[in-house]
Amino acid sequence: MYPTLIDFGPIAIHSFGLMMALGFLAVFLISQRDLARKGLDPRPTSSIIFAAAVGGIIGAKLYSALQDGRIEIAELVSNSGIVWYGGLIGALAAVLFVIHRSPNPILPTIDTIGMA
Repeated sequence: MYPTLIDFGPIAIHSFGLMMALGFLAVFLISQRDLARKGLDPRPTSSIIFAAAVGGIIGAKLYSALQDGRIEIAELVSNSGIVWYGGLIGALAAVLFVIHRSPNPILPTIDTIGMA
């Protein structure tokens, strides 16, 4: 696997970031279809997936910085250093917050999105 797929000077498309984006897109499409099939409102799907992406990335970076024992801006915005557990904690907290504010019940929505 190539770590950098396309390089535009200071901006590059990395294979890890592309796979994350494709994964979030797949979850969005499947979740929207499944929520509608179960009779739930599919409109909050984009907010839920966006919250999962942002919360997961921020949680993973923060957990990595806390694990290393140094919380610096340079560490938080670098291209490396994400921890799976931090991503899970951050995404779960963000998703629960958004689902709680949506018109859908929490448990059936989590069940549907979790399966996607």
